[in-house]
Amino acid sequence: SNAMNQKIPEIKKMVNQELVNLYASVSEDHNPLHYDPIVAKKTQFKKPIAHGMLILAFVSEAMTSVYAEQWYLTGIIDIKWKGAAIQPVLVRTDINFLKNEGNRAIYQAKCFNELDELLLEGTVSVEL
Repeated sequence: SNAMNQKIPEIKKMVNQELVNLYASVSEDHNPLHYDPIVAKKTQFKKPIAHGMLILAFVSEAMTSVYAEQWYLTGIIDIKWKGAAIQPVLVRTDINFLKNEGNRAIYQAKCFNELDELLLEGTVSVEL
């Protein structure tokens, strides 16, 4: 299939403290920055922030919606975090086709908060 025809659907997710706590539990990442307002107040962010990998998971979910098993088997993620997801936050994915390189389709991937501030950006690719 020609990857240029593959529109990656936007995913919008509300990330609240409850979801962050669930993620902390399954990932066993219990950094108080993610749930303790007193600890978080001492950081540059001032409030508890969501785990970066939780935000990145929405990119993977969007890619899975189009490529399914191909994404699981051949997906590559190369992103950088650009901003903190201070919850509660409405996260939106924005994934757009860049180019085919050999047998891989390369997409630009971004996530934004509800103020359109960039949370992460980079590329994701999948074998066709």
